Amino acid sequence: MIPPNAHIPDTPNDNKIDELPVGVETSVYWTVNADDLNMFINLSGDKNPLHIDEQYAVQNGFESTVVHGFLICAKISGLIGMLLPGQRCLLVSEELEFPNPLYVKDHVEICARIKERHYDLKLVKLKILVKKGLITVARGNIICKILF
Repeated sequence: MIPPNAHIPDTPNDNKIDELPVGVETSVYWTVNADDLNMFINLSGDKNPLHIDEQYAVQNGFESTVVHGFLICAKISGLIGMLLPGQRCLLVSEELEFPNPLYVKDHVEICARIKERHYDLKLVKLKILVKKGLITVARGNIICKILF
């Protein structure tokens, strides 16, 4: 196991394919803040009222404005690019579900575990799980090519 980090580090891990056996895992922790959300809104241009209008979100059954699924994906990208697999990672495919909403000020654990390794193809399949306490907010699989 690669030790969990409070935050995504500034220096990436340099794992080769033979250093990535099935079962290796790591996690990072993130507390969503309004600045994260606002920067993502400005970058993406996604101003859907579900993400920016609290009254609209509440009228539609949510506790507050909902964090974008792709903002969660951006944090997952940081984990895979910097920790597991690390700097040799080239994202090939991503399949994620968002069964429960995430809100500003929520604290989550983002976990990645190597589920499969295809040494001959230099591919790893990661199981991704994002949880706030016992509640899953994102889950799925990511396939990465490990560069030389």
